[in-house]
Amino acid sequence: MASTDSSAPPAEPATAAEVLLTWSVTETYTRPIALAEVAIAAGRSVQELRVDPASVLGGVAGQRLAELLAERQDEAVNVEEPEVEVTDAYLSDQPTLDDLIRTAWQHVGAEAGQRTGAGQALAALLAGLRREGITHR
Repeated sequence: MASTDSSAPPAEPATAAEVLLTWSVTETYTRPIALAEVAIAAGRSVQELRVDPASVLGGVAGQRLAELLAERQDEAVNVEEPEVEVTDAYLSDQPTLDDLIRTAWQHVGAEAGQRTGAGQALAALLAGLRREGITHR
């Protein structure tokens, strides 16, 4: 009967998984634009923008204002380095709950004899999942 070393951490998967990322790139520009042009593109009155120019702050809703601003973009008026914001990320081959539980049990087994708060919490969670019939281990 072959013995297994339960203190060794679980092996990494042999295949290279991919992460599907969604991001947006923000470049910051500053340039004067005629109040009337912005008002028309934003669907507001000139008087409204004169009183509250900050009413156009935030995400640009509407194709006309987005196009007006895009027409004014060029490197000469870019005031900062582009900023990239990652808005979503997940593995392309998501592990199943059973896979995650099996890996967690391996980590708990690797810490046998050690009493860490994280290990105890993970063991309690796994025991609860087993008690509720979510896992068969």
